[in-house]
Amino acid sequence: MERCGKNATYLGLDIGSTSVGWAVSDETYRLCRVKGKDMWGVRLFEEAQTAAKRRVARVQRRRYQRRNQRLALLQELFQAQIAQVDPAFFQRMDAARLWSEDKPWKYTLFEQKGWTDREYYARYPTVYHLRRALMTQDGPFDVRLVYLALHHILKKRGHFLYADLGDGQLPALEEIMRELELRFEDELSMELRCHDIDALRPLLMDSTLSISARQRQLNVVFAAETRQQKTWVKALTGAKVKLSELYEDPTLEEAEQKEAEFRKAGYEDGLPVLEAVLGDRFALLEAWRSLYNWGVLQRLLGGASSISEAKVRQYEHNKKDLAELKAVLRADRTLYNRVFRATDVPGNYASLVGHTWVEGEKQAVKVCRHEDFCKFIEKVLDTLEQDERVQALRTRAKEGTLLPRLISGDNSVIPYQLHRAEMDQILDRAAVYLPFLKEKDAEGLTPADKIRALLVFRTPYYVGPLNPHSPNSWFVRKTEGPIYPWNFEDRVDRVSSAQAFIDRMTSSCTYLRGCDVLPACSPIYERFTVLNELNPMTVKGEPLSIELKQALYEQVFLKIRKPGIRNIVGFLRAQGCDVSREDLGGIDVQGGVKSSLRTTLALQEILGEKYDDAQAEEIVLAATYFGDDRRLLREKLRRLSLTDDVIGRLLRLHCAGWGRLSRELLCEVTSFAPGQPDGVSILEALWQTNETLMGLLSDRYVFAEAIEERNREVGDESLYDFIDELYVSPSVKRQIRQTVLVARELRKVIGHDPKKIFIEMARGKGKKPERKPERKQTLLACYETFRDEAGVLYNALQQTDNQRLRQDKIYLYYTQMGRCMYSGEHIDLEELLRSESLYDIDHIYPRSRVKDDSIDNRVLVKRTLNEKKGNDYPLSHEIVEAQKAFWSMLLHRNLISREKYQRLTRRTGFTDEELTSFAARQLVETRQGTKAVAQLLGRMMPNSEIVYVKAGLVSDFRHVRSLPKVRELNDLHHAKDAYLNIVVGNIYNTQFTHSPMRYIREHRDNYTINLDSLLKMEIRRGGMLAWNPADGGSIATVRRTMARNSPLVTMMPVIYSGILFDLQPKPQGQGQMPLKKGLPIEKYGGYNKVTGACFMLVEHTVRKRRVRSLVDVPLHLYPDAVSRPELALRHCVETRDLKDPRIILPIIRMRALLSLDGYKMYITGRTNDNLSIQNANQLMVSEEWEQYIKKIVKAARESMEYERLRGGDGYRPNPRDGLCLEKNLELYNLFVQKMERMPYCQRMSGQRDKLLQARAAFEALDVAQQCCILCQILNLFSREGGEADLTGIGLVKNFGILHPSGMISGCAQALLIHQSPTGLYERVVDLNRL
Repeated sequence: MERCGKNATYLGLDIGSTSVGWAVSDETYRLCRVKGKDMWGVRLFEEAQTAAKRRVARVQRRRYQRRNQRLALLQELFQAQIAQVDPAFFQRMDAARLWSEDKPWKYTLFEQKGWTDREYYARYPTVYHLRRALMTQDGPFDVRLVYLALHHILKKRGHFLYADLGDGQLPALEEIMRELELRFEDELSMELRCHDIDALRPLLMDSTLSISARQRQLNVVFAAETRQQKTWVKALTGAKVKLSELYEDPTLEEAEQKEAEFRKAGYEDGLPVLEAVLGDRFALLEAWRSLYNWGVLQRLLGGASSISEAKVRQYEHNKKDLAELKAVLRADRTLYNRVFRATDVPGNYASLVGHTWVEGEKQAVKVCRHEDFCKFIEKVLDTLEQDERVQALRTRAKEGTLLPRLISGDNSVIPYQLHRAEMDQILDRAAVYLPFLKEKDAEGLTPADKIRALLVFRTPYYVGPLNPHSPNSWFVRKTEGPIYPWNFEDRVDRVSSAQAFIDRMTSSCTYLRGCDVLPACSPIYERFTVLNELNPMTVKGEPLSIELKQALYEQVFLKIRKPGIRNIVGFLRAQGCDVSREDLGGIDVQGGVKSSLRTTLALQEILGEKYDDAQAEEIVLAATYFGDDRRLLREKLRRLSLTDDVIGRLLRLHCAGWGRLSRELLCEVTSFAPGQPDGVSILEALWQTNETLMGLLSDRYVFAEAIEERNREVGDESLYDFIDELYVSPSVKRQIRQTVLVARELRKVIGHDPKKIFIEMARGKGKKPERKPERKQTLLACYETFRDEAGVLYNALQQTDNQRLRQDKIYLYYTQMGRCMYSGEHIDLEELLRSESLYDIDHIYPRSRVKDDSIDNRVLVKRTLNEKKGNDYPLSHEIVEAQKAFWSMLLHRNLISREKYQRLTRRTGFTDEELTSFAARQLVETRQGTKAVAQLLGRMMPNSEIVYVKAGLVSDFRHVRSLPKVRELNDLHHAKDAYLNIVVGNIYNTQFTHSPMRYIREHRDNYTINLDSLLKMEIRRGGMLAWNPADGGSIATVRRTMARNSPLVTMMPVIYSGILFDLQPKPQGQGQMPLKKGLPIEKYGGYNKVTGACFMLVEHTVRKRRVRSLVDVPLHLYPDAVSRPELALRHCVETRDLKDPRIILPIIRMRALLSLDGYKMYITGRTNDNLSIQNANQLMVSEEWEQYIKKIVKAARESMEYERLRGGDGYRPNPRDGLCLEKNLELYNLFVQKMERMPYCQRMSGQRDKLLQARAAFEALDVAQQCCILCQILNLFSREGGEADLTGIGLVKNFGILHPSGMISGCAQALLIHQSPTGLYERVVDLNRL
């Protein structure tokens, strides 16, 4: 009998980064049914990624486009003059990339009698020789030579890091360091000062120092002691450093770019990703790079007055060194050929220059690094007799100064001002014999003026794209007409464009829709961050009084730019408090104070008595937006009626970054604070209470309701507009969109709003947890400080392996130095291991009050003492007084944390607010993504009650009731978790309602939030039974439901977008797409890894028979190939070699569901002529086998970890898990049997036969090895696995990869299955009958 309609009472949602599980049940937790299907399922999708790679490609493309535009404009300026001398000059230059047989000219630059490329390079071996000649000689010179020199300058115009640098001179080192020291203090609260500028200068300029030697000496000059300081110094040497260590931010470990290496070739190509990763912190790294660049540039110039002079001097040195090297090697012809002519010797001279000559033909050689060349030559020279010449060459090779490349990554450190100085000299001399350079146009500009403008002009970031037809263009014009670098100021309104940029780019408040966020340096926002950090602070477990907190703010934070814990402790002692660092809680004592009033204090100092809050906010807003453009910032500040002196000081004020809250939220949304009759704002409430923002948004205040009311007043934009405006990651936005699709369809099927909607939103993958040191390593490090005193205990610890220390009772035993935490009595280790009845692991904060199973909340104690303590807190006075000295000793030996010590020594019980917060951890969701989902569902289904289910509760329920979850088995667990969200969420919601504060006040001494305890109680409210604890009650319904394997599974089909192909070109003969139209891949190479957007169904001829195939549509052809079938047909013929193609279906999305002869799969791409797929069949096993497979997976994971740590295969599974050879073989046979049956037999018969042959090898393995093999076989059935490493039983490493043919005519049945988001509706298309 189908149950839907009015029976559909509850909707459960389990939202993850790649899935949305859903379930619909009635009030008794029975699943509803519709169309003969149980109403639960899972919607799968790819995790949305940031656009970092696309951004890199886009930035590189724009940089090349703008460079080409500069060169095209230069060509226009010289076109008429050069055409009089050489009409084909520019055509020859354009054909330079072509092979000789593909162009009609013999030479590239010059082709006239007596003056060809040969004569040109004889006179000017490098372009720097030409530039120096044009700078220093009066001429006249050929107009083409002037063009070539200017072309090179514009093409390699240098960086813009030194904004205020004068022509031809470097910035003073003192100025750079002064700016950097302030930045380090302001942005990282870290002191990194140069204590001897005279010692720093030669360290940066000395080209003979190795990286390690330079780093050691710089550490001394900067007095670098901490790891962070030493990492910044290391970066200054050009060595590779981790961003996470530079900024002491572990989240950067998993960033798209994790490292920085200034000296790396192509470093600047990765700057867009680096900027996206670091955000506002990027500016500090760039400022530090400017110091690195200063040193490299000094080494590069070597005292020369210009770049060209330095490069010519270097060329002459190289010429001399090369002659010397050839001379010393020429005696040994074999060795000479190995160094200069061999094509297969890494690091030789041929690989340094990238080519050699073989029988008169130039042959390309794989290029090596200069460091590798020097190491190679050093070894070669070691084999020769050590005369004076050899030793001199060897010394230069060792120092890395032998034959350095003229064109290298070091050239990127040259600022554009040095190029401009050379350009000015060239133009000034050339204007004498090329009078057209001085001719003025109608606007009064000469070609020389325009050429200079081409060099120095950069489109301001706040102006954006200059194409008015682009949807992403926002700039404002002053006048009509074409925009060039030399007329930009006349055509573009900078100020109005900047304001448009502000309106476009300002983020929205996390809580209030339609409100812009405040700058992070805003005085309002700084006040908020300081109060939000100070308010939860405690001293010996007691919160600060309001008066003391306010005095701390006024006397410490309003006087010290960057206060620390030391300042706070000093202030409290001055107020008569007996306090030490260890007594502070609720604040990061180790990490230090995170917030400050830095900008507020700086503005008060600069503005003095004229300081005004509103004006200060305007100043910070302007400085945050335009701090990188001092000219525009100066204009903005002048509009505020400030003096030039004040403006000058404000220009040095560094403001960067944005908060996540708006002024409207902090200052205008009002509620009522305890004891305050009038409404107060959030900022005022933070001042008048000890609440944090999260506390103010709880049900004790009405701020949350006021926010909801204001959001309703904003307007009712579409759901998808609302999602687009959310301040969340692309991954979370995709989760929300898919949830909306599923919920909308379910609402339509059910026919009414469900009574309750239960939401759990996983935290996503985030960053991988940082691998912590092994427990044994950590303990041994602590014990080393008192090993003599530890004695036998230290020896016992040395003999204990990490596997045993994973048992919490053993780990706690050693952290407590083998004593009971409540009595101080010694614990016998053998008794602890042997007996389960003598000792307990107790929770300091009782489990009935707070869910906290961390080591900080658990202690090893005698059972009798634990039973006596019960659920009481704080600990008895007798225990605390007797053991406090012992606990203090453990704290100072780093065996317990400060948090644990404070919990043990606290003398006050829990306040109502604390108890409420403990309960709220189980009931209240604060993450923006979850709240956004709740808001959307509330708008879609206004009659439904939205209930949050905290992550972890379902896991606890599974554990308590022995309901297994094996992620590796199939995707059904997402739907089952959604169902359990209904059960668990309803239990807590019914017990505590939406007001845990009220419930706790009513039941203060007789309640529990512990799930295990709740499940033993009848949960009922207002006649509604949420949980019947009887054996045949609620749990029986839950178990029957969880035993079903009926959830529906769907996948989100997509049309891919993003990067068109791998941006790194492949050499000749390689690649899938030509570099440029008309350039054959066989000669010129091409781009590889062409991205496919979708597939199409094509009918074509194979051996006189018409067949049908799935053919990919490359992204660079989409969507044109759909609207213009001739493009798709040409792709089929020219790229896929199909004969007489006819398009049957123009679009089949990626990840669409196919069924080929009953085997279901998601198509994900193309591999040669075959399909790349994911398995769409869910592996079903009994609950008994599911329990066993869970243990198998656990054992395999532990075995791999054991092997990683020990380097051997001595792991043995825990005997309690019941893993055995007989059961493992039974599971092995079960997997083989699955492959013999539908649907797997259609595609896995070959794998089955090989597994049968390898069974004897499997039986010969031990239990742990068998577990690893079984997990690999399990991969064959998974959606994303598809391959297994079965070398352990004599098979291959990538066993079982499936790549079915794209030709579907060979299948008896080929179906394309269109599914609705829930899978309740399907439409099947027979691809062979269309």
